[in-house]
Amino acid sequence: MEKKALKYGLKLYIDGKRIATKPFILNTLGNVCHGFFTELNEVTEDRVILLEIFSKEPQGKQVIMKCGEFLVEIKPFVQDLIMKTLLGFISSLNGLLESFPHSPVKIEYQVKN
Repeated sequence: MEKKALKYGLKLYIDGKRIATKPFILNTLGNVCHGFFTELNEVTEDRVILLEIFSKEPQGKQVIMKCGEFLVEIKPFVQDLIMKTLLGFISSLNGLLESFPHSPVKIEYQVKN
């Protein structure tokens, strides 16, 4: 079987540790992120997008997103949607979040040209 090319420059960190994954997982996670990012007006994909998830924080302070140096404002219900979707996806990866419950999750995302 032919190896899939990476569509995104995507890095996943849990509790500050970079998580190595296969191209299929990175592309799928990138597609999920892409779906969220393209719907947010302040986000342009020509820059690195940094998304940080802090599930232990109070609602409205659980997701921080930067597009380049610009902090993107995200309503609490959208933060909840992003957090639950991405953590649900990541939790299925060999029990990663079971090993690091409530640990901060960071995703660096950029579309490859």
